[in-house]
Amino acid sequence: MWWSAAMGRWLVVVATLAVSQVNTRISQTINIQRPKTISPKPCTILTYQDKNETEVLCEGLHALQEVRTYLSSDQVPRVTQLTVRRANFSSFTLDDLVDFESLHTLMFNSSFVSNWQPPSLTSIPKVRTLVLDKSWDNETLETNVKTLTLNITQMQFLSVLPGLEELYIYDCYIIHLSQLYNSSSLQKLNIIGGGLTCEEDKLWILDWIDAGRIAIADNTTCFSPSLDFMKTSYSLNENEFLTIMEYRKETQRECPAPCNCSVTGMKENKLPMVHIMCRNVGLTELPQIPRYTTRAYLERNNITNMTALFTNERYHRIDSILLDHNHISYMDGQLFYNYVMNRSLDLGISLEHNEFTTMPVKEMKRVYDEGLKQGKSYFPTFSLGNNPWNCDDCQFIQEFQNLVYYQRTQINKERALINIRCAEWTSNAGRQVIKLDVKSLCAPDPPLLEPLDILNICMGIFLLLLIINFLHNFHQYRRHGKLPWIITQVPCC
Repeated sequence: MWWSAAMGRWLVVVATLAVSQVNTRISQTINIQRPKTISPKPCTILTYQDKNETEVLCEGLHALQEVRTYLSSDQVPRVTQLTVRRANFSSFTLDDLVDFESLHTLMFNSSFVSNWQPPSLTSIPKVRTLVLDKSWDNETLETNVKTLTLNITQMQFLSVLPGLEELYIYDCYIIHLSQLYNSSSLQKLNIIGGGLTCEEDKLWILDWIDAGRIAIADNTTCFSPSLDFMKTSYSLNENEFLTIMEYRKETQRECPAPCNCSVTGMKENKLPMVHIMCRNVGLTELPQIPRYTTRAYLERNNITNMTALFTNERYHRIDSILLDHNHISYMDGQLFYNYVMNRSLDLGISLEHNEFTTMPVKEMKRVYDEGLKQGKSYFPTFSLGNNPWNCDDCQFIQEFQNLVYYQRTQINKERALINIRCAEWTSNAGRQVIKLDVKSLCAPDPPLLEPLDILNICMGIFLLLLIINFLHNFHQYRRHGKLPWIITQVPCC
C-alpha cells in the first residue's frame, strides 16, 4: 500500500539521520556507517533501491546460523550487508553464512565474538569489509584485566576472512594487531575511539599511516589491561595513541647502538619518560642519549669522565643516572652547581664503586644553602659508597661528613651510608665517614709554649739575674769592701 511504502521511506530517512549524527566525530576518510539502532524483532531487512543494496540488522543472536531462520530463501542471496548487535558468539566462521553470495560487509556492534575459525566450504561469501563496534573476544574478565578487550592476533584474519580489504574498529580496546601486518589484501584500516596497548610491536602502524593504508583518530588512546599500580603510575593510559607511538619511534631512532631504550610513561607536563639501559656494554664515555631521557642505567662500564652529564643538553631532563662500577674520580664543582641551579627536577646520581677520593663539597654545600633560601623542593641526592675517600684531608672531610649527614635525611637509606668509608691508605682506613670524630681528628696542633710556660720562663730568668747580681755584689764586697750601690742609698747606712 502507498502509505506503507511512504512510512517505510520515512523510517529509513529517520534512521539515516540518526546514524549521521553519531558519525560526526569520525574521520572524513571513513565512509562506512556504524550499525544502526534496530527494532525489537530479531532481524530486520532494509532495502536501498537506489544503491541496489539489501541490509539485514539482527539483535541478540547466539550463532550466525540464526540469521537464515528469519529470511526467506530468495532473500538470502540478495543480502549485501549484515549487522549483528548484542550478539554472543562462542565461535565465528564464514561457513555459517553459506549461500549469502552477495554479502560484502559484516558488522558487529556491542557483541562478544570469540574463536574465529577459517571456513571449510567453498560457497562462502567474499566479505570485503568488517566493522567491529564496541566488540570484544575475552570470555571472562580476569583480576588483572581492566576492561573488555579485543585481540586481533587471535582472529587469524588471513585465513578467517581471506578477502578482507577494509577493517573499521570503533571504541574497542585492542591488545594485539600484529596479524594485520602481514596482510597483503587489507587496503584500509580505520580505528576510531577506544584504545590500543602502546607497545613497540605497533610501530609498523606509523609506516602504514605514511603509506595511506591506515587512519587512526585522535580520540584513540593508550590503555593497559593491567591493574598493577606500579605499571599504571605515570602510565601511558589516556594519552593519544599516535603521540605515544611517535615518541616511541623517535626514542628508538635516537637510541645508541649498544643500549636499549624505551618509553615507560608520561609525566604531568605531557612529556615522555624515557629509560636507557646501557649496563656492561663497554662504554668509555657517556653516550648520546635520546632527547627525552629521564633515567640512564650506565653501570659496569669503563667510563672515566662524567662532565657530559652537566654540559650535554640531552642530559638536562635526567632525574636519575646510575654510574656504579665505573672508573670516575673527578666531578667539576662549578659545572655541577650551574647544572643543578638551572633545573627544577629531582636528581639522583649513583656513583658507588668508582675512584673518588674527594668531592667538590664547597659547591655542593652552596647548592643546598642557596636552594633552601630560595625555597626549592628539589635537591640532588648521591649514592657514594665503596669509594676510596681521603679522610686525612681535613679541608675536605669536615664538609664531606656534613654532606653525608644531609644525604641520610634526604634519601633515608642508612644502609647506603655504611659503605662510605675511608680509603685503606689513610690513617682511619676502613672507618665509616659518618662515624668519624672529625673535630678531634682535624683539631689544630697545640702551640709550643702555653702562656703559663712563658710566665714561668720569665720568672726563672728574673730569678737567675737576681742570683747573678747577688754573687757579683758579694764578690765586690769581699775584694774591695765596696757595698752595692742600692745599700749606699739607704739613709741608715
